[in-house]
Amino acid sequence: MKGQLIKPTHLQKGDTIGIVSPSAPLASLVPHRVKRGVAMLKELGFKVKIGKYALKVTCHTAGNPKERAQDINDFFKDKSIKAIFTFIGGSNSNQILKYLVDNNVRILKFEKTVPSLNKIFIKVTEENEEQ
Repeated sequence: MKGQLIKPTHLQKGDTIGIVSPSAPLASLVPHRVKRGVAMLKELGFKVKIGKYALKVTCHTAGNPKERAQDINDFFKDKSIKAIFTFIGGSNSNQILKYLVDNNVRILKFEKTVPSLNKIFIKVTEENEEQ
């Protein structure tokens, strides 16, 4: 099934969205925006889980690379998470690549986290070509 498009299911009211910070720690520096964004998602009918390290500040990143990747890996393992969003991307998202565990993809929204998205896309593409 080479080149087969994987279409994720639509999010439904009651689904859970996980939010991570794969690079910059800006979410923790603007808590009013985090609160407003989470409230907006809840008003749309979604449940929200924030990654363990998503609001951590370690100099210019939201935790060390292992911690930032752990949030993503944990959400992939959690079958209740139907989508993974990011608070913010950033140029340091490339630091987490070697710590991401290969997983099946659900819905992803990565802003300025192209390296992370590319790794996941490449893995999914490879799996589809093997089938």
